[in-house]
Amino acid sequence: MPGLLAVNIATLVQMVAVTAVASPAVALRFLPAAAAGILVLLAEIGWLVWRQRPENEDGDTDPLLTRPMSLKSALVLAAVLVILLVTTRAAADWLGGGGALAAAAAGGLADAHASAVAAASLVPQAITVGTAVLACALALATNTVVKLSLAGGLGGGRFALRLAAWLAAPVVAVAVAVFFLV
Repeated sequence: MPGLLAVNIATLVQMVAVTAVASPAVALRFLPAAAAGILVLLAEIGWLVWRQRPENEDGDTDPLLTRPMSLKSALVLAAVLVILLVTTRAAADWLGGGGALAAAAAGGLADAHASAVAAASLVPQAITVGTAVLACALALATNTVVKLSLAGGLGGGRFALRLAAWLAAPVVAVAVAVFFLV
């Protein structure tokens, strides 16, 4: 479970990093929310590591850590990013900030990072910094739902509920921080 929680730290860090490229103002405004989620996740990971003995005691390297990135995966990610950039821009043009939020939430089902970049790239021409920060949070929330769905499909309902219990606090931390930032 600590590894699954650590992936979410990486997601938050990457969201701040990629939004900084598109709009430093969005990244700076989203940073406290991401930091709140990261602090909660670090506390949970620390608790779990302290309470559990290592699952892999024989020193073998996790096979997921030794796999190189595939070209196909990189191309799929690039395609998702382009689709989300175009879709989010069109939604913002047609429906304003609400359209950008809806596109970010839908895009989070595929990739939270790409949705965050798409929203941040619209600032200040089409949406405000606050709307982009909210779009980042929505993409993160819908992406978390996807992770939980995958966990349920791969590990069963009980595993998904256990993961949901651990992810609830960081999601609330990010949501509360975004509420006060927007």
